[in-house]
Amino acid sequence: MGVDWSTYADVYDGIGRNNPAYKELVRVFEDTFRSFDLPDGAKIVDMGCGTGNFALAIARSCPRATISAYDNNERMLEVLRYKAERAGVPIQARAADLRTRPEALESVDAISYVHCLYVLQKPGALEALAQARAMLKPGGYLVVGDIGRELDTTQFARTGLSHMYEQYSLFDFVRECFRMRGVQKESQRIRQHQHEGKFYLHTLEELTQEIAALGFEILQTRGDLYLGHTDFIVARKPQG
Repeated sequence: MGVDWSTYADVYDGIGRNNPAYKELVRVFEDTFRSFDLPDGAKIVDMGCGTGNFALAIARSCPRATISAYDNNERMLEVLRYKAERAGVPIQARAADLRTRPEALESVDAISYVHCLYVLQKPGALEALAQARAMLKPGGYLVVGDIGRELDTTQFARTGLSHMYEQYSLFDFVRECFRMRGVQKESQRIRQHQHEGKFYLHTLEELTQEIAALGFEILQTRGDLYLGHTDFIVARKPQG
């Protein structure tokens, strides 16, 4: 059975509430965009946006930017739109295949892919990154945070439970565990797909080399985020 991304959308934000490693990834992502030298009105795109946690992080870092977010799952986009409306952030959320250039986007100042390329397998991931290069203006930034290792669902569950136990009353702890059960179920399916070779696995060095081979200048790399599962790469399209 495949991963039920629509069901995942309804429970995914439990990770944001209860996994310190995920919170760290969002903080690093937010700080990265804050460090960029972007003009007022910069055009920023978040591909594979999911429920919008990283698009909202961009909005906090770059409040004067125009932000577009794309995903191929409508339920994910519904959750993003709801959160963006509550936060008062005008994020344009639309459906799109990550391997294509949505709406003929071009002259983009920055583009991100977080925890989405691995589900495309390697050919699809490289196709998406090639499209990113075509969309970016010279000097534009690429930010990639992709799950490269097989998920250790026991490790994540232990981390989340420890955090919840420290943060919640007994009643709220039980309630949150009940809410989070869907995350664990779908994460186990993701791990199964990784184990069977249906999802793209890579090392930091391998993914960095693939991005460099597409003509990007590598600015920063990290392989220790999200409990060592996520490869984080910041790159730039060369000027001229």
